[in-house]
Amino acid sequence: MTKRRNCLGNGAIGSVLAKNVHPSAHLRSKFPIVNAGRRLEGAVTHGLDNFHVRGKLQLCIIFTHSDFPGGEVYVTKSSFKVTSVAIVGNVFDRGPKGCGKGR
Repeated sequence: MTKRRNCLGNGAIGSVLAKNVHPSAHLRSKFPIVNAGRRLEGAVTHGLDNFHVRGKLQLCIIFTHSDFPGGEVYVTKSSFKVTSVAIVGNVFDRGPKGCGKGR
C-alpha cells in the first residue's frame, strides 16, 4: 500500500518552526522568548514568493495564523511541515510522485 503524501498548496494546513517566521517583529510581539523547536500549529498557506532571508533570495511560503491577526507572514519552505492536504488543483509542488493527481 502506498503512503498518501500531504501536498503543499493553497489552503494546506501545517506547522511552522517559530524561530524562522518573518518578519520577526510579528513573532517577537506575540512571543518575546521563543524556545528552540517550538512549532506553531494551524498555519494556512496562501502562496509562494521570493523574499530576502538572511541575505539570500529564497523561496518562501506565505501563510496566515491565528496568533498573527491582520497580516501575512512568511517562512522558508524547509521550515513548513504540511499536516493537512491542500485543495486539489492548487498544489504548489507536484514533485516526482505526482502529488495532487487525485490519489
